[in-house]
Amino acid sequence: MFLKKEGVNMKDMNALNHKLQTMTRKELETICKAHNCKINDENLSIALHLMKNNPSSILIEEYQIIFLIELKKETSKEISDEFKDVLKHDFIHEIELLH
Repeated sequence: MFLKKEGVNMKDMNALNHKLQTMTRKELETICKAHNCKINDENLSIALHLMKNNPSSILIEEYQIIFLIELKKETSKEISDEFKDVLKHDFIHEIELLH
């Protein structure tokens, strides 16, 4: 379930944003491992930092390309491609299940 820009329930968006803001690197690592995504600790920390600085780029499907571009700039195309696969597989639902 990805949120679409139009018609987003703000209560849901606020709750998801809170969970994203409190997500730990370890939780992100667990999600990535569940999708057979092997990203090292340094790159996970970079991804988490980018996600927390611009949560809309994760929570709104149309903006995810922004996150992936920034991740590619900060890491590599390979890391961005790996994370793209994670985003495709119900990443928002996994955020909902945190905490």
